[in-house]
Amino acid sequence: MNRSVGIAIVFFCGAAAAGSTADLQRYSGICEPSGGAFIGPSRFAVASDESNVIRIYERGSPTISASVDLTTFTGYEKSDLEGATARGDTVYWTASQSNSSGGSDKKRKVIFATRIVQGNGGTTLEPTGVLREDLKPQLVKLSGSSDGRINIEGLAAAPDGGLLFGFRNLVDGKAAVVKLKNADLVLAAKDSLAEFGDTAMLDLDGRGIRSLERVGDHYLIVAGKASDAAAVDYALYWWDGEPEHKAVAWETQPNLSGLDPEVAMVLQDGRALQIISDDGDRCAEVEEEDPPSDQRGFSSIDVPL
Repeated sequence: MNRSVGIAIVFFCGAAAAGSTADLQRYSGICEPSGGAFIGPSRFAVASDESNVIRIYERGSPTISASVDLTTFTGYEKSDLEGATARGDTVYWTASQSNSSGGSDKKRKVIFATRIVQGNGGTTLEPTGVLREDLKPQLVKLSGSSDGRINIEGLAAAPDGGLLFGFRNLVDGKAAVVKLKNADLVLAAKDSLAEFGDTAMLDLDGRGIRSLERVGDHYLIVAGKASDAAAVDYALYWWDGEPEHKAVAWETQPNLSGLDPEVAMVLQDGRALQIISDDGDRCAEVEEEDPPSDQRGFSSIDVPL
C-alpha cells in the first residue's frame, strides 16, 4: 500500500470513533432490511429480502413515505435483494445469489437498476433497463467458491462505472470482492456480455462482507458473521479498492452492541454513515406469525465520518 493511501486510512479511522446505541432511530414497516441507498439528501430507499417492495423513508421520520412494488418487473414475490448502491440518478440492486436452505439453487438470481425520479409524493424509484439473472456462474467462478455456493450482501458503485460485489461467504478464510466493469451496458441489454476485473480476497479477521459502500476514494466495509453460526462480532474496515491491497480495520470501532448491521449508507453531504440493523429477531418475538406493519420495524444509527 503506498504512503498516501496509508495516510488517508489513518485519518478516516481517527475521525469516526463515535456511534452510540443511545442515539438509535426506529423506522416502521419492515423488520429485515437488507439493502439500501440514499435517493436524496434526506430520503433513502430500503429493500427487504423477504419482500419485493422497496420502502422509501425520510430521515428522522419513522413511517414509510412511499413504496415501489417490483413484482411485475422481477416476476417474483420475493427477489432476495441483499445489496444496493446509488450512482448519479441510478440505484443498483442485487439478490444474494445464494442457494436455498436445503442447498438447491434459487431461481431469483436478479441484478437490476432503478432510476431516481420525481413522483407525486416526492422522490421515488422506477425500474430501468433489463433484469439480469445469468451472472451467477461467473460470480461463483471469480469468487473462488468450490461448491458453487455464494452469498452476496455488499454492492458498491465504483467511480469508473463498475459495480463491486461483496461476498459474505468465505473462501479460505477470506471474503471476495468481484468487479463488474461494464455494469450499465450489462443492465441495459440482456445480450450484453459482462466484463469482470480482478478479484480481491480480503482478510477481515474471519468475517464476511455484510455491506459495502464507497466513501470518498475508499470503500467502507461492514464485516460480520459469514454464517449464522459464526461467533464473531461486527467490525468496520477501510479498503482502497486495489485487489492486491489489504483492508484496514478502524482503529476505534463504533458501538454497535445490540445491532445486526445489514446496510451502510453515506449521507450525501458525507458527514456521517447511517447504519441500518436487521431486527428480525424482534419481530419474531411478536405473537402473530405475520405482525402488522405498525409492529414491524428496524433500527438505525449514525456514525460520524
